[in-house]
Amino acid sequence: MALKNVYFAQKCVVYNKETKKILILKRSDYKSESANLWDFVGGSYDFGEDSIDGLKREGVEELGINLNEIHTINYYANPSNKPEFTFIFGLSFCDNYEFEKGKPVLSSEHLGYEWIGIDEINEYEFVFSIEKCKDKIKPFIDRFY
Repeated sequence: MALKNVYFAQKCVVYNKETKKILILKRSDYKSESANLWDFVGGSYDFGEDSIDGLKREGVEELGINLNEIHTINYYANPSNKPEFTFIFGLSFCDNYEFEKGKPVLSSEHLGYEWIGIDEINEYEFVFSIEKCKDKIKPFIDRFY
């Protein structure tokens, strides 16, 4: 069976080891279905692009961040509210990063950012794909920290 309308995306949980906080981004209204929801850095791949290279590119484009080491938390099939698509979503983790200008510089895709404790994650409404898998983040962090 051939898949049609396949969409690949990957997001990254940026973790500050010193403060033990994760970086979340508030979406702008450039896509109406996700306006004012919270998200992580990342996005879709360009055709033929390696997943890690794509995530690193998205980090620079969206936030001015260089993601130096990326680790996979999990991959999910169809964590989407669009059943007409086959949606493959990767959730990753990075605790080794640097901001090109010393702090996050937002693209037009985002209105703001916050550093939050992992125990605060349920206080925020995230985009659909993150809502479906955010329960995997704390156990992943707890294994290493």
